[in-house]
Parts: sequence; C-alpha cells; structure tokens
Amino acid sequence: MAVLFAAPFLAVSCNTEDVEINADGIQSDSTTILLPYTQGGQNYLTVSSMRAWWVEFEDAGQGSWLTGITPDEGVFTSQVVLSADRNPWRRRSTRIFFNNGIRADSVIVIQRAQESYEPGTVIYFENFGTDTVRTSIPVDSYTSWGARGTGVSVTTYSGTDAYIQSEVMSADYYNQPHEELSSVNSLQLEPGGQLELPRLNKAEYNNVILTLYLAAWDNGYRPVEANSLYIEGGTDGENYDRLPIGFSNTSGWQKVEVEFAIIESSSNLYLRLGNEGTQPLFIDDILLEAAGTGGSQTIGTPTPSVTTLSATDITPYTAEVGLRYSLPVQINAVVSAGIQWRHSGDVDYTEEEIADAVPDTNETVTLIGLDPGEQYYYRAYTVHGEGIYTYGNELSFTTSAEEEE
Repeated sequence: MAVLFAAPFLAVSCNTEDVEINADGIQSDSTTILLPYTQGGQNYLTVSSMRAWWVEFEDAGQGSWLTGITPDEGVFTSQVVLSADRNPWRRRSTRIFFNNGIRADSVIVIQRAQESYEPGTVIYFENFGTDTVRTSIPVDSYTSWGARGTGVSVTTYSGTDAYIQSEVMSADYYNQPHEELSSVNSLQLEPGGQLELPRLNKAEYNNVILTLYLAAWDNGYRPVEANSLYIEGGTDGENYDRLPIGFSNTSGWQKVEVEFAIIESSSNLYLRLGNEGTQPLFIDDILLEAAGTGGSQTIGTPTPSVTTLSATDITPYTAEVGLRYSLPVQINAVVSAGIQWRHSGDVDYTEEEIADAVPDTNETVTLIGLDPGEQYYYRAYTVHGEGIYTYGNELSFTTSAEEEE
C-alpha cells in the first residue's frame, strides 16, 4: 500500500502493507514504515516537496536506536533510507516529521523484535525498576529492581554516589510509545560514583555483548557529551579488567555496546560501572546477551567451575542437596566446598561444608531441621586461594507437608 498525504507542498509515501500496520495496532490512515530487527536493517520511503524539507523528531532525542536517516533534508523528490540497530528485545517505535516550513507530515517508524530470538540468551537485563521515586534513592536502599535473565539469582546492588532517580526521562521513553514504558527510572552516577552489579551466572556462555543507554546533562538540563563512563569486568569479585568503550559523542541518550569474552573456567561474571568525569551520568536499560564472537578482549581470573545439583529425597524435615566442581589447570585444589542454604524468608545463608569433596564428582549433604511445607533456597560453593568464594547457580525446593496421623 502506498500512503499519500494530499497537500500541494509535501507528500510522503511508504511501502508498508495494511496487514502489517494493523498487526501493530496502528491506525490504517497513519503513514507507517517497518524496519527489520537485524543490525543495519533498512527500509525506505519517498518524499516529494516543491520546497526544501528536513527531518524532525516528535521529541528531542527520541528514536536514538535509528542509526541513519539518509538524506535527512532535501528538495523535490528524494528516496529516504532509514536504518536501525539490531533489536533483540522488544518492539519499539518512534514518530518523525518531514517539514518544509509550510506543512509537516509525520511517519511512524516501527521496528519489531527478532521473532526467533531466544529469551534464554539474555543473561541479564535491568531497567532500574518500575516504582517511580520522588527523590533520588541510593542503589543499596532501592528494592523494586526490574532485573531478569538466565544469570540473575539474588538481586543486590551496591555502589558509591549511585542513585535511582526519575527526574531525567528514562531511555525507554525514546524507544517505546508512552503507554508501553517498562520503567520511569534511570541510574544516576555522580562524578566519582560507581555501581557494582550483582554476581551473574554466565553458565556455559563465554562470548557476550553488553549494551546500555547513556546520557549526560549540564546544570541547566541541557544535553552534553557523555564520554566519562568506564566499565570493568571480572570473574572473582576482586580482580577487574577495564573494557574498551566506543562513544558516539552525541548529546542526549546514546547506545553503548561492548563485546568481550569471559574465560571458560569461570561461571561467574562481576561488572561495575563508574564515572570519571565532572558531570553526572545517567544510565538505563543494561542488557547482557550471550552473543557475538568475543571481540578483542578476554576477562577473568581462573576459578573453579561449580554446579549446584537438584535436591532429592525431600521430606517434611530434610532434603539431600549437592554439588559438582572442576578445577582449571591454574588451581591445584580448593580449601573447602559445600552448600549454602536459607529459608525463603531469610537473607543470610547457613553454610554446610562437605568434607573432602573431590573434583569432578557429585557430592551430597543432607540438610536437617527444616520445617514442613516451606521453600528453601540453596547454592553450591567452593573456596580457593586467599578465601575466594566461587558459587554455583541458586536453586530451590519445598519440603513436603507433614502427614496427618
């Protein structure tokens, strides 16, 4: 279907079918263009005008995922090519205007998510919560996190001069229609501030891509270049490698993408973000995917590979749990190994050491003193070197109900 605005000075036409417009809930009389989800995916429209025309966005900074509108100005008839970033996560849209000084006609640009995308490859995603904050809240005091992904277990954040805030518009505002916002918050990093993300279980994935949205504003809330962010990664929570970042040096929200590899011997990933500049930084929509080829950098300190085994022989008062671990060539032995467990209503873990645990062997221990019909969480651990803990993934079980006599 070709859509034509009846105007003597400006006309815009697209090549989108009615059925695709309606499938996304767009009014049939809207001029709409669909972009593929692939990196650099393109589509085009035709602009005709007897006067010089130019492109405008509905809101400043909106549509930051669009990587190209070529050309973005012209006269008479021009074919305009639109391209976008890869879109693995969710449908997004933006509205752009073609203005010739007398008339401005709008076009809705839609990019659907990858239909064959497997959510299991999302190790971690955080949009910084769904509860609006009235004043900035330190990250270690905020509780309504939006973290999800295969690598997320217990979500805890720590940091210095790092806050959750709602005063600066969330990056989601620029990527979604207003009614589809997944969060109204973003992370504020003061100069010298740092955020430590929770320990992530990267499982068998070694090549990852980390993306986030980044912005900075001056004291007058004018957008300025945001190029003072640093990102560091490690596998033991103590030793970190700095990751290279490519900044676009544009004002307003920009997308930052970092590709790197993690040593195969570790199942854990630790990340921290910091601000080396003099202006506050704002960060939103952090996404860690198991994808890519690993880039040019490998991070990590060799650690044992630890697996938590599923619970068996569950009774009202006991359950058998276990672990299996293997050692990289750089580590000769562990100091200890065992299980940490807690009731679902508790935060602190109780530690059960398994004496003389052998590598590459299923080792078990029976938890006793449990309550009937209650849920418990547990995870395997090893300790090596100078008291360095390595954890397996966290699992849970529910004890049997007590039988009535």
